[in-house]
Parts: sequence; C-alpha cells; structure tokens
Amino acid sequence: MDEPDALAVMFADVSGSTELYESLGDVAASAVIAEAVERMARAGGRHGGIVIKTIGDEIMARFGSVADAAQGAIAIEEAMRAPLPTGPRLHVRVGLHFGQAIVRDDGDVFGDAVNVAARMVALARADQIVMSGASVALLPRGTPVRVRLVDRATVKGKKEPLDIYQVLWDDDTDATRIVSLGRSASGEPGKVLQLLFHGRGARVSERDTPFLLGRGQDSDLVVDLPLVSRKHARIEYRRGAFVLEDQSTNGTFVVTHEGARVHLRRDECPLLGSGQISLGAQDADHGADSISYTVLLGG
Repeated sequence: MDEPDALAVMFADVSGSTELYESLGDVAASAVIAEAVERMARAGGRHGGIVIKTIGDEIMARFGSVADAAQGAIAIEEAMRAPLPTGPRLHVRVGLHFGQAIVRDDGDVFGDAVNVAARMVALARADQIVMSGASVALLPRGTPVRVRLVDRATVKGKKEPLDIYQVLWDDDTDATRIVSLGRSASGEPGKVLQLLFHGRGARVSERDTPFLLGRGQDSDLVVDLPLVSRKHARIEYRRGAFVLEDQSTNGTFVVTHEGARVHLRRDECPLLGSGQISLGAQDADHGADSISYTVLLGG
C-alpha cells in the first residue's frame, strides 16, 4: 500500500459559473471557463503548483509547502482580476490545507489533505482564500502572507472543529464582512472569556463588553508594559463570538492553541478556543508578558 506524503492541496473554482452559462450560452461559457482554468493553472504553477486535475470550472493542485500553496492561491486571485479575452472578469474562491495524502501513480491524490481542502473551498466566497489553522501554523516566519482568524467549522472525519482563516490577499478587500464562514456560534449560550495576566484573572461575559485592555488605569484589565498603549485593544461580543480589536500604535499579537500566529494592526479577529495575546510586542509564545485566554461555555 502506498505511504502517505505531507503536502498542500488546493482547490480553486469559479464562482457563479451557472449564471455565466445562462447569460452566455453553453458554447461561449465553456470557452470562457476553459480560459479561466488555464489562467488559474498557470498562476498556481509559478509557485510550484502541480495541477492534479480539472473538474468543470475547478482546478485541484498540490504544492510542496503551505507557503507555496498560499502564494499560489494569491497569484490565482490576482491573475483573475483582469477580464478574460473572450468574456467578463470572473470571481474565484480558493481553499487549501496541508496534511497527509497519498499520491497515486497516475498523479491523482486522495486522503485527509484532500478532504479538508475541499471543505475549505466550500466555506469560501467569491474572491476569498480560506485555509485551516493547522496550515497557518506551518507558515514560516517572514512569509508575506497575511491571515485573519474568522471562525471554527466542523469537518467530516475530524473529532474537533478546525480554526478557519482567511488569507488577506487584497488591500481593498473588506475582510470584516466575514463573520462566520461555516457553522455560526450564535446559538451557543453562556459563553465566557477567561483572561489571565501576571496572576490576575478576569472573566468576561457578553454583558461585560466592550472590555478594554491597556496601560491606562481605567482599563478593565491593566497591562502596564512599556510598549502597551493606554487604550491598546478592546474585546467585543458579536454574533456569538468574542472579537479582539487592536487600537494601538505597536499592534497586538495572537498565538492560537494550534500555534497559528496573527498580527493585528488596527485590525480585529475572533478569539476562539484558547491561546495567548501579546500587546505591543511579539512575545506571545513566551508567555511571560502575554495574556492567556480561554473561551468557556456555560459560564
């Protein structure tokens, strides 16, 4: 039996292709889709992507690393900005995951990485790139890939929900429009956010928000460190999730329980599961001057 390999699997498909066939007709739409698939394959190939197969308006590709897959996904989105020679501009959604998969002799791939990547693209919307938290954790330091933690979702074959990230490839993209890509947490009652800093704890419920973090003595949790602003960040409760919003000069760093890192600068992300928050300095993984957080149910 073939041994599984560790690789990144990416799906990229055209959003709204059904409407395209209705508006252009089968022959013209098929030609446009064929050009789109070719353009996506070329863009992904510039970052080492190997197209496994095309399925209608979708390509499936594999990459040797998460960084290559993420940059390949960005290249695809950027390539699809321009209209095609024979048709309009098309919008693409992309999903990717790094994990175990078996590469058969004919080049086809199957296994865990394929299943999760397929779930990621199903969660994405037009012009969005979605990847798993486990994949984000494997991005090397210095990789020019910006991500936002947006949700948790259940995946078939996985016991625990996965953290879901959006890759922020377009500076004009309104990333805040994603509140929930998959299963909404709004139906889960009694959530409490537990914070711990230098032996001091706080339990934050929905009615306690907005909850202010900062150096100022009027903060709900005072973090008196040199790089921390007086009103550094605040936590709000929106649609079933605690959301951390940076309001500082030096930024806020989050490391999730899966090891994924998020850098916020006048930006925000949901706090899911557990992890570490560092205000002003990138030392969240060390823990000494970071804030531990845990989201609890039934608080």
